[in-house]
Amino acid sequence: MSLNIFTESTLNEILSKLKLQNAYLSILAGEHELDSWEAYKLISDAGHLPEVLSVGDTLTETWTDLSASPAAVYTVSFEVMDFGDAEDENGNVYHNKAFLRWKKATPYTLPLDEKERVLVDLETETTAQANTYYIGYNTTNELLELETGDPLPTTYSKLYKNAYPSTGIVSVGYNRWKCSAYRKWLNSDAAANGWWTSDHVGDAAPSQHGTKPGFLSGFSESFRSLLRAYKVRTLLSNDGLHGENAYEDTYDKVFLPSVEQMMGIPEVSGVEGSAWQAVKNAGSLTAPTNGAVPSRAAEDLITSGTNRNLRLRTPVLNNSSKVYYVNTAGAIASDNPFTAARCTPVIIL
Repeated sequence: MSLNIFTESTLNEILSKLKLQNAYLSILAGEHELDSWEAYKLISDAGHLPEVLSVGDTLTETWTDLSASPAAVYTVSFEVMDFGDAEDENGNVYHNKAFLRWKKATPYTLPLDEKERVLVDLETETTAQANTYYIGYNTTNELLELETGDPLPTTYSKLYKNAYPSTGIVSVGYNRWKCSAYRKWLNSDAAANGWWTSDHVGDAAPSQHGTKPGFLSGFSESFRSLLRAYKVRTLLSNDGLHGENAYEDTYDKVFLPSVEQMMGIPEVSGVEGSAWQAVKNAGSLTAPTNGAVPSRAAEDLITSGTNRNLRLRTPVLNNSSKVYYVNTAGAIASDNPFTAARCTPVIIL
């Protein structure tokens, strides 16, 4: 007599099939339309979405710009960029999840990060605080070498403080995705003045915080309920606090593409995700390039035929005040985090 011993992989396969069966039964019972986000979510959670969707397919949804008067309603298209694994905040790994990217650029701009200019009030603060860096300004910014408790100098026309040993972020912002204004905006459904909070000394709100609601506020509650936060890995610039090739993980419902995902040339490969098949296919690319790839660009959501600069989340590693973007020709370049740009948001289904 032979003895059948179920392996973990066999049991996972059976569980996947049962989930798929339950998904189809739910659809057949009329609980969800066959071609609905809810149905695709059920099939995706069962690990079988590539059997019903292909790279390059699009799904549509309504998004409302609540900052417009009257509110402007758009039908937006999400393109299936690729399929892959995704890990949630509890460490659960889901297979064959779809990476979906807006096909058109968001209707208004946002900086990745505002200029980090917090002035020191020398009347109330006279000695250096712990874990704080000071930048003095007369004609140029100068990083000061101060120990905790040292007297603060009074010879500068302006004295700034922040959490990072960089003069550049005072002038042009910081390139760290985790604490960026863009990440906060994309992952919030709060009203204007409600989606940004300070993460560290020097952090400053962008002007859009007072006029624009969180990105997710434009979607229906039912659509927002389908979104789950997944691990997003992003490189860190060597700003004096982080070592070479360092990275950190965030858990985001919505995020910006990376250089590597957009088939650009990464400074460090294999960290911020793999190159998306849709980018390879549309551009007939066989190797990463930072050169112009027209299919990598995106039109304005409102003005058809007008391409926009698109912010990426990848930092320039040797400069904490530089971050990458896709320009209107589809080439990958870098500029300052403070430079406002549009984006093509990404979700995982």
